[in-house]
Amino acid sequence: MQKIISELRFTAGSLLELIVLKMISGHAHSVEEIFNELREIGFVTPKGSIYPLISRLRSKGYILSGREESESGGAIKTYDLTEIGRARLAELRKDWKRLNDVIAGLGR
Repeated sequence: MQKIISELRFTAGSLLELIVLKMISGHAHSVEEIFNELREIGFVTPKGSIYPLISRLRSKGYILSGREESESGGAIKTYDLTEIGRARLAELRKDWKRLNDVIAGLGR
């Protein structure tokens, strides 16, 4: 199984990356929104793990930061997908599908 995962280049971190990129593919999100959506879908991760991921995604050019007005009148930092990020999301989705296909074929 480890060989399959390494060939797919898919790790637990890739799963969080896939989920976050998918979340922000529809519209810009703040870290708080990302964390809350993760919690709502039952993906339990410490809030502290989101910030390093966001930093890595920004440094690789997958996401851009912006600012939106909050309901309280202040500005909130948000993150949106770039074209490079969309390509990365497509790559991760293919790897995820391949991994699911391999798992579905186990035990036959």
